[in-house]
Amino acid sequence: MKISRSLIWMTAAGLVWSTAAATVAHAGDFYVAGGFGFARDKGEADGSFDVPGLLTDLGGEDTDQSPVYQVALGFETNLYDVFRIPEFPRWKMRFEYEFQGGRDFELKTDGPATVPGVDFRSDGESWNFLHSIWFHAPVHTPFSALFGRLPILEPLSVYTGGGVGVAGIEIDTESFLVEGDVEEKLFAWQVGTGLHYELTDHVAFTVGYRYLNLGKVEADLDGTAGEDRGEYSLDLSSHEIRTMLQVNFFSVPFPPR
Repeated sequence: MKISRSLIWMTAAGLVWSTAAATVAHAGDFYVAGGFGFARDKGEADGSFDVPGLLTDLGGEDTDQSPVYQVALGFETNLYDVFRIPEFPRWKMRFEYEFQGGRDFELKTDGPATVPGVDFRSDGESWNFLHSIWFHAPVHTPFSALFGRLPILEPLSVYTGGGVGVAGIEIDTESFLVEGDVEEKLFAWQVGTGLHYELTDHVAFTVGYRYLNLGKVEADLDGTAGEDRGEYSLDLSSHEIRTMLQVNFFSVPFPPR
């Protein structure tokens, strides 16, 4: 599914929501973050190949690995300050906008069954821009009930959440006597979880996992003379381990009462 107006409105609404939360109702901190990760990318192929006189289906899947980098801008707020629930003294929520780049993959999938030994090779690059919401639960709370206060665990929390956005994908694919290329912007979404440790009042370190769905990209296949020889598509996703260093740069107080 290609990016639509609804996605643009969703991203704009999220920006207004997080900005309003910071300036009107929710005390918290604006932050910037950056880091690196390791992605295991997967492509599931589909399509058709026109061998002269016979139309045959394409399929198969392959994986590749690549380093990635990401930068983010967000707002972090304490849920106790929002809802005034005593049981949530250190639970937090983050609204985040993230850009990720560096993804570079090579995938080899099955060619037409009627031509044994012929595979499709696809070289691709992608970037993505996502708006996400992350919820943090403190690790110290259950442990303190059993062992008492453990200061080393007080800055540690487990986070989980997800988000939506757009992925820009560029792919060149080729096989025996045919080739195709495409550049598209697609709807993308993610879910993830990990650990968040506050090193100081203004600096935190995050390590976590996420599943990222980049959408399905489709390319027309052309023969050596430019004739139409079918179509080739890849459904792209990624499993990632990533790290981030977060720096809070502006603290927003409650408005005067």
